Amino acid sequence: MSSLADIRRALSDGPLARRFDDLEDLAEPSIVLRPTRVRQVDLSTGESRIGGVPDLPGGIEWPRWKGEPQSFIAQIRLSSLGELSGLYVPPTGWLLFFYSARQDTWGFSPADRGSSAVMYVPETAKLERTAPPEPLPDGGAFEPCRVSFAESWTLPSWDSPLIESLGLTDEELDAYCDAVDALFHGDRHRLLGHPDQIQGDMTVECALVTGGLDLGDASGRSDPRAAELAGGWSDWRLLLQVVSDDAPGMMWGDAGHLYYWIRAPDLEAGDFNRIWLILQCF
Repeated sequence: MSSLADIRRALSDGPLARRFDDLEDLAEPSIVLRPTRVRQVDLSTGESRIGGVPDLPGGIEWPRWKGEPQSFIAQIRLSSLGELSGLYVPPTGWLLFFYSARQDTWGFSPADRGSSAVMYVPETAKLERTAPPEPLPDGGAFEPCRVSFAESWTLPSWDSPLIESLGLTDEELDAYCDAVDALFHGDRHRLLGHPDQIQGDMTVECALVTGGLDLGDASGRSDPRAAELAGGWSDWRLLLQVVSDDAPGMMWGDAGHLYYWIRAPDLEAGDFNRIWLILQCF
């Protein structure tokens, strides 16, 4: 994990020193989720977790995809974030994350809409430990893990539009890549901040796919609507990154990650009904 002081030190050296202010402005805080495997019965009602089964209000409908229950991914009690909770999420209540139990969508196509879900449950809700309404396919259920939280600061990847907009020289870009590699050792489950991406920037992808373009081949990006839709990239924010992890027994493709994305206006409004999920892997 990196502190803001770590980032400032890395950006103040060598060729990056003259771009320090521009780059420091791009640093964003995130909340790292550290899972520890436990028994389901050891988790108290409402406690944050990755894997296992969630605690839901009675009578709520479990998210489905193509008629099957989705996998439960994580439950975050927002009040447990303490001083970290000022990062644009509601201060109380719960966020619960779900994804297709067959891992059959990657976020390339508008047809993937509905294969993932994020629920916001208010603090006043009465929760019940809730198993999926039907058995999940093999690989669709995960081991319960208790979660602890820590703050970590992040920087965008070198191929983010945020970095491209700065017009760094080749020397500056090389130095930036070295700084990012030195700062961030290993990918982590994280809430908010910049993603640890594997296959390139996702903000433009979110803008294009949610605008109706299929990126399964080159035709989507060559569509006449692409240029206008791509301008919406700056609205998109990482909500949650979930990495492949032995503790809950999660493997996304070939050691990949799940990324839940949300538009900034929806995040500010506490509206989690229009999230977009992307799966990237090696």
